[in-house]
Parts: sequence; C-alpha cells; structure tokens
Amino acid sequence: LLFAGRLVAEGVSVPDNVAIRVIDRLFVWVRNVDDPLSGWAKEGFEVLGSLFDHPAVSPRLDSLAGDTNVGLSCRVSALEAFEQLRGGERAQLLLAELLPSVYGQSLHQCARIAVRLGQAAIDMVKRRALQMVEEPDSDTNERTDAAEVMRILGLVTEAGNLARSVLEDAKSTPLQLERVAE
Repeated sequence: LLFAGRLVAEGVSVPDNVAIRVIDRLFVWVRNVDDPLSGWAKEGFEVLGSLFDHPAVSPRLDSLAGDTNVGLSCRVSALEAFEQLRGGERAQLLLAELLPSVYGQSLHQCARIAVRLGQAAIDMVKRRALQMVEEPDSDTNERTDAAEVMRILGLVTEAGNLARSVLEDAKSTPLQLERVAE
C-alpha cells in the first residue's frame, strides 16, 4: 500500500479509480494503525503529505486533523501532512486548535510544523511548552520535553535554561540528562 501510494505521489500513470482507491486505503490505514507513533503510521502520513496532484487529499487531512474521535497523535500527524501539502493560515489554525491538548512527542512534531509555518506558530508552540512546565504536577520529564521543543524551535536561550534546570535537579533520570545534553 505504501509503495502504491509513493508511485501515485511520484506521478506514475495509473487509472483515476486506482489512485482514488489507494488514497482511500491509505486514509483508512493511518486512521486505524494500532500504534500511531509507529514507523508505519509515520510513513503513511508522509505518503499522504506528498500527494500534491490529488486535490481531495488536503480536505481529508484537514478533516482528520480536526476529528476528535481519533487519537491526538494521529491528528497531529494529519496536520503535519496537511501542512506539507497546503501550509498557510489553515494549518496554523489547526495547530492552534490542537496545541492545548498536545504534549510529549506530539509537541515535538508540532514544533517542527511551527518552524515551517513561521514566527506566530513558533510563539504558540513556545507558549504551550512553557505552560506544560508551569503546571502544578510538572516534573523533569516536562522540562526535558520543553527543552527539546525549544531546541527544535531554535530558541537557544530558552532551551539552555530548561536544560540547565533538568541538569541541576537531583530527580532527573539518566535518560533525561542525556536528552538535554544533546
């Protein structure tokens, strides 16, 4: 299925009904992958995000990104694919809609999207990362994630300050120390 999707994305000549069937199956697949953070789901969204010649893909990605009946990581991946196809104001609006619920690896993904969208999106993701750190139950894990997000956003000072707070905290795990040292 992924190979067929890549062929369609590359412009290999196939009948329209075959292209539509491949796209339909890709959407069913990425929506229903058991582990949305797996390489399979990621690759499926990469294929969907490369289908520039198929105008029906963008609205379906937009719809999937806004669908509250699917997992958050699936919605963020749909947003990333949508942003690759369309970018712009609608992608920024979807990002703003998703951010209040985003944390962990999905926030890293949002940071990469924000870098491509520009300063307003970067500011939104920065605010979300700092909100996570300020929550009452925040710990070194949230500060580690926030430091990595700031690094992705290119905010060196903020990344350094957060990394320093993790390095100075006796409760930091070896993995967290390793992550912020990068």
